[in-house]
Amino acid sequence: RKSRALSLIAMGSAIAMVAGIPLGRVIGEAFGWRVTFLIIAGAAGVTLLLLRATLPVLPSQGAGSLSSIGVFLRKPALVALYAITVLVVSAHFTSYTYIEPFVQSVNHASNSRITYVLILFGVAGLPAAVCFNRVYPHRPDDFLLASIVALSGCLLILFPCALNIVTLSVHTLVWGGAIVCFGLAMQAWVLKLAPDATDLAVSIYSGLYNVGIGAGALLGNHIAGDFGLPWIGTFGGVVGAFAVGIAWLALRLHERRAVA
Repeated sequence: RKSRALSLIAMGSAIAMVAGIPLGRVIGEAFGWRVTFLIIAGAAGVTLLLLRATLPVLPSQGAGSLSSIGVFLRKPALVALYAITVLVVSAHFTSYTYIEPFVQSVNHASNSRITYVLILFGVAGLPAAVCFNRVYPHRPDDFLLASIVALSGCLLILFPCALNIVTLSVHTLVWGGAIVCFGLAMQAWVLKLAPDATDLAVSIYSGLYNVGIGAGALLGNHIAGDFGLPWIGTFGGVVGAFAVGIAWLALRLHERRAVA
C-alpha cells in the first residue's frame, strides 16, 4: 500500500498549501510576517507533541548506514534519479520561487489574484495524488517520465500562458499537478531501488531536493537580474529538458537490466 500512503501524504500537503497560503497572507498583512512565522513555529511544536504521543514505537527496518552509500553508487539508476531530482527541482524553483513578482509584472495581477493562483497550485495536488495512486503502480516508468515532461513543458510556456488569467489558471493546475506527481513518483522509485536502506536513501533524496530548491532560487535570481523576470520559465524549462533526457535514458537502462 505504498502508493496509497504516498498519495495520502500528497493530499495532506495539497490541503496545507490551499489553506496555508491565503491564511498566511491574511495574518501577515494584519500583524506582520514575523507573527506568521511565530504561528507556524507554534503549530509545528503542537504537531511534534501529538506525533510523540500517538505514534507507536516500531523497530527501524532498512535504515542503512554510511557504508550503504557505496552500494547506492553502484546502482546507476538510483544515481541517475538523484541527479534528476536536483535538475527537476532546480528547474521548478527557478520559476516558482519568483512566481509572485512574475505574475505581477507579466499579468499585472492584484494581490487577491496572486493568492488565487497560489491556491490553484495547491488544489492541483489533490487530483495529482489520486492519479498517482491509480496510474503509478501499473506504469511507474511512464508516470515518472510524463511528470517530468509535463513540468518542463509548463515552464517553457509559462510566459505566454501568464498573459491571460484563464490560460494561467489552467497552466497552474497542470504545473502544480506535475510537480506533485514527480515528487511522489521519485519517492516511490527510491524506495523501490534501495529496499535495504530506505531511510538513508530517502534522506539523501530529501537533502538533494533541498539542494535543488536553493539552486533553483539562485538561478532564478540571476536570470531575473540579467535577462528579466519573463525569462525565468524558459530557462527553467531548458534545465527540465535535460532532466527529461537523463530520465528517459536511465529508465531504459533500468528496464534492460531488469529483463536481463
